Amino acid sequence: MRISWPLALVLALVPACLPACSSPQTDKSTLGRAAAAQAAGEPDGIRATSSGGAQQGDSIGYFLNKIDERVRAWSNLKLDARTESELHTQNLLEQTLQYDTKRRVDELVAQLESGPPRNRAIAAVGLGFSGMPQAQPALLAALTDPDSHVVSNALLGLGVLGAADTPTAEIAYVLRTHRDSWTRNNAAFALQRIATAQSGGARDPELAASLREALADEMAGVRAQCAATLGALHDAESVRPLSDLLYDGENLVAFAAAGALASIGSQVPEQKGPTARALVAAYSRARSERRPSLQREL
Repeated sequence: MRISWPLALVLALVPACLPACSSPQTDKSTLGRAAAAQAAGEPDGIRATSSGGAQQGDSIGYFLNKIDERVRAWSNLKLDARTESELHTQNLLEQTLQYDTKRRVDELVAQLESGPPRNRAIAAVGLGFSGMPQAQPALLAALTDPDSHVVSNALLGLGVLGAADTPTAEIAYVLRTHRDSWTRNNAAFALQRIATAQSGGARDPELAASLREALADEMAGVRAQCAATLGALHDAESVRPLSDLLYDGENLVAFAAAGALASIGSQVPEQKGPTARALVAAYSRARSERRPSLQREL
């Protein structure tokens, strides 16, 4: 099953994934520090907890290293893949991650619940790819983990999982209050994926209010993803703040706001006029590189 990502917000998602995997390097040629350490025979801080008789390929430490390596490779391709070959490789990596994590989902849950911090952080992302029902409660519980990397990756995992029945109140609280911008970014990503999956189903009535508050976030990825989610929710109360974001300094944010306004205007009859006027006004004042994208939403 291929994961469908909403909008073109991979630009916001991918940088969030890389630092969240607890490595300061993002060298695309080596797939990051984990792959380089593995090639050199180093454990890269991941504790192997398998029995003494287990083969290296079966140990949890080796397995987590491979998950980390593949997530880095997949995220790099998600950002940069252009050719048919690169897209094919990206899809194969996604399928491999889904297969491997599903096969060892119970071990990933155990590592997330009681492993050392780096194991917990990688297990959180792996559980998102597994698509298994036991992943959701484990990831939700990890939102209170004392390690911020684990919390950030748990949010990323919940977003990759994208289950429509995921409770959103605690994720929205992280979005509003967490001090780390990448953690808020991953919270915004998770909420976008979950809200999109719900497609009009039961939602937290306070979700839209949290998203509107986050439109003022200092991080462009947060603003853009929250704007897109408000569009998916067809939230009429967001028309004014979304109209203001049409003049945001970041193109990613302005385009997300334009798409959200177009979506609200198409689904909420009384907002058709206000959204159209906001888009026309922004188009008339937009820089030349923004006009084609704004015009598509008119």
